[in-house]
Amino acid sequence: MVGSDTAVRVQAHSSADAEAVWRCLADPYSFAGWVAGTVTIRRADPQWPATGARLYHQFGRWPLRSRDHTTVLDCEPPHRIRLSAAARPFARVEAEVTVVAEGAGTLVMLGERVVGGFGARFPRLTRAVQLRRNRRSLDRLVRLAEAARR
Repeated sequence: MVGSDTAVRVQAHSSADAEAVWRCLADPYSFAGWVAGTVTIRRADPQWPATGARLYHQFGRWPLRSRDHTTVLDCEPPHRIRLSAAARPFARVEAEVTVVAEGAGTLVMLGERVVGGFGARFPRLTRAVQLRRNRRSLDRLVRLAEAARR
């Protein structure tokens, strides 16, 4: 990811194989199950996760809910997906998820930076929130992939 005051990177190991992790990323309706803060997926383009495809989501808790979308910027199945996600007015982010097979398991890495919204104005606070949220998101993705392989 390009350097930024709000750039964060987290990683997690999964006992699931890389294909199981990728299936979660390739299913737009699984995003509400692993992306912390996402309440529902309202709909998704049928070509997801192809470059340019979108999913439309609801983010946050009442009364601070945002209806917005996430767009695939680039996708290299089954290894990497780059996304532009919006939860306006709170934040617009660019994120990259990388999936690397490690023996029988997988290393999953998530990099994210805020590129707009209120979050860009408060980088120190935003980084703290991002780190917690992204760790939780990766933990949920790992659990989802491991449960799916059973």
